[in-house]
Amino acid sequence: MKLFKHLLLYFGSFAVLVFLFTQLDLFRADRVQEFSRDQEERLSDYLTEVFVTSRTLVDDETITAAVDTMTRRLLSTMDEPRYDYTVFVVRNSSVNAFALPGGNIVLHTGLFAFAESPEEVVAVLAHEIGHSEKGHIMHKLVKEIGFGVVFAALTGGDTGAMSEIGRRLITTRFDRAYEVEADAFALEMMEQAGLDPRYLALFFHRLSESDGDVMDRLDFISTHPSNNERRQAALAYETDPGFEPVPLTGLNWELVKGLADR
Repeated sequence: MKLFKHLLLYFGSFAVLVFLFTQLDLFRADRVQEFSRDQEERLSDYLTEVFVTSRTLVDDETITAAVDTMTRRLLSTMDEPRYDYTVFVVRNSSVNAFALPGGNIVLHTGLFAFAESPEEVVAVLAHEIGHSEKGHIMHKLVKEIGFGVVFAALTGGDTGAMSEIGRRLITTRFDRAYEVEADAFALEMMEQAGLDPRYLALFFHRLSESDGDVMDRLDFISTHPSNNERRQAALAYETDPGFEPVPLTGLNWELVKGLADR
């Protein structure tokens, strides 16, 4: 009888702890801001080492200069960016781009080879900056794998948790609301940078019209809402009266495309 009481007490206490942890996790899932900047940067450093430096980085002066021009043009619109942004170009044929924690953004060379103009790449880059500035990355992680796992990775350096976080960032997509918000951010950022926001709509249109071979390699397109919805939303964006776009200058786009398509 005494053993039964001890077991009952043990399992009862365990159930209470699980319940409290679950409630705490759910409660704190929307409080990502509680993570310190140092913790997020630690996660960023780890993921950058694993998912960027372990791949073939492009070390070409022409492509690097073009990316610097694009990035500076966009960041010039912001007085106090949330991060010190670093953009990496990875040798990969897929038409893809994604943001890692801490202001690190990865662009695939397939994106450059596919885009018909540098403004299309800038539109995608602005979208990824939008995910970073809006805090979507950490919110996505906490929502998908729980506060506890993310907390373990950030505070204890749990390599298993770190690996799971990295896998989630690469293999899963943002929610519809996050994509809509990042697109809206990109459209406004493009306008503020003096670039025609309709390049984002053009990019989505060309993705939709692509042949099967290209479509099979697309990651950026595999998001919700659909490409057509996002294109329509971008076309509906109204710039301020008198807006006059100023094209990107100082880069040879055909040369950049050729180097990226090697």
